[in-house]
Amino acid sequence: MNFRFISLYAWITGTTAIKRGFSYTLGYMITPLALLFLFGIISGGALIPLAVIGGLISVTATGALYGLSDAAMNRIELKLQDLFVATDISVLDYMLAISFSNLIFSMPGILVYIVIVLFMHLLPALWLIAIAPILVLLAVSVSAISLILASIPRHLRNVWGFLGILTVVFTFIPPLFYKYTALAKPLLYIFMLSPVTSAAIMVQNMAGLTPFLWYAPIVLVVETAVYFAIAKPLTQWRTK
Repeated sequence: MNFRFISLYAWITGTTAIKRGFSYTLGYMITPLALLFLFGIISGGALIPLAVIGGLISVTATGALYGLSDAAMNRIELKLQDLFVATDISVLDYMLAISFSNLIFSMPGILVYIVIVLFMHLLPALWLIAIAPILVLLAVSVSAISLILASIPRHLRNVWGFLGILTVVFTFIPPLFYKYTALAKPLLYIFMLSPVTSAAIMVQNMAGLTPFLWYAPIVLVVETAVYFAIAKPLTQWRTK
């Protein structure tokens, strides 16, 4: 595994996206912040803890979804993927590099919500250490889904339509901004096909908002491995 490439690519592309395209950073933060304000007004503050937890998961997942545009741009327009194929960089290196680039891109939003979590005393500061691997797994798994979908478009303009749909599917339909206990079991199992659901359930559990669901961590780990395994052959990494 080429750790040097993974770290350099992730750092350069992740920080560049923040510096040169800060409007995108505000874009993925503004919706959950607006929902936080709206839920606070409607519920008299009762739903604010759920909105904060949902926002933390939402900004991580949405940042990872932008990997769809990065991967499509590298393959279709820049032909950067072909350049990587001609080197000793493996498809796994490339996939991990995009995943961690997306995580870095999500960091401004994540830090904003961590500050809100600490300010509201939703979680002890030490519990943030336990949240970190959840957010990493979420970023990697959703990035893998992005890579799978990035193999479909033949023109870059089709990517933006995908992103609009995916943002709704991943951040509004699953139980991010409401308790998973409100769902019937069959519907919950369907929603758990998305790693966003498992991550949200785990953080809701840690904040004491919902009962502990023992299989949520297992599902998140398994989904990360499965989606990565599916994405690998679809990344169109032609070495011959």
